[in-house]
Amino acid sequence: MSDDHYRRNKEFYRDQDRRRDHFLEDQRYEQKRQRERSEEAFREIRRGNTMRALGAIDPELAIRYYELSQSAPRRVSEGDRHPTEPHVVAAANGQWIPEGGYAWSDESSQSNLGVRWRPGQNNAKHPHVVASDTEGKWTPAPGYQWVDKDAAGDLRVQWSPSKSHREHEHVVASDTEGEWTPAPGYRWVDRGSFGDLRVQWSPGNPHPQREHMGSSRRRGPVGLLGPPSLPVGPLPLSDSRSLAPGRSAILRVFVGSN
Repeated sequence: MSDDHYRRNKEFYRDQDRRRDHFLEDQRYEQKRQRERSEEAFREIRRGNTMRALGAIDPELAIRYYELSQSAPRRVSEGDRHPTEPHVVAAANGQWIPEGGYAWSDESSQSNLGVRWRPGQNNAKHPHVVASDTEGKWTPAPGYQWVDKDAAGDLRVQWSPSKSHREHEHVVASDTEGEWTPAPGYRWVDRGSFGDLRVQWSPGNPHPQREHMGSSRRRGPVGLLGPPSLPVGPLPLSDSRSLAPGRSAILRVFVGSN
C-alpha cells in the first residue's frame, strides 16, 4: 500500500479521537450543568418559590406553570385547593390562605404562595389540637389527650387531669378543664401572676392525695408520721432517701409544742 493510504488512515483515526474527546467533554459539561440546575431548583424549593425552581430546571416549565396558575378560575369556593401550590386553600372571602398547620414561607411577599409547616399552630376546626413537630401530624394541646387514640383521623380530645404539662416542668392539669396546678411538693413562683406557670419546690408542703406525706428540703416526698413498729427519732431534714426492702428507717416526726 502507498504512503498516502497510511496517511489518510491516520488522519481518519485522529479525527475520530477528536470527535470522541469533544463528545465526552460536552457530556461532562451537560452533567455538570444538570447538577447545578438541580441544586438551584432544590434551593428555590426550600425557599418556597416553585416558579423559580421550575425555571432553574427548564424555563419552559416555569412558563407553563405561570400560564396554568393564571388560568385558574377567579371565583373559588371556601376550602378549594390551589391548582398549583400545595397546602394552599381558598378562604371564605376568595383569598388564598395556608392550609391548617401551615404558614406563608415569606410573610412579606404578596405573590409568593409557598408555605411551610408551623409546629404549635392551632387547628382551626378542632379546638385544643395543635400542629406537632412532624409535618402533617397533629397532637393534643397541653393537658388534653385523644378521645380515641387508635382511630385514624379522629381529632377529638378531652381534658386529662393530672397530665403533666409538656412545656412546663412540675406543672399538671387540675380537675378543672383549662386550669393548671403545681405538682405535689411545688408551689407557684408568683401566685398573683396570671399565665405564669413557673413553680418552685416548697419544703413542708403536704401531699394533696397521700395523708402523712409532705415535701422535704430535697425534692421528693418524705413521711411525716411513720408506723408504730418503726423506731422514731430525728432525721436530718436534707435526707429523703427511699427505703430498701427489709430495712427499718428513722422518720422525722413533726411534734408541736403545747
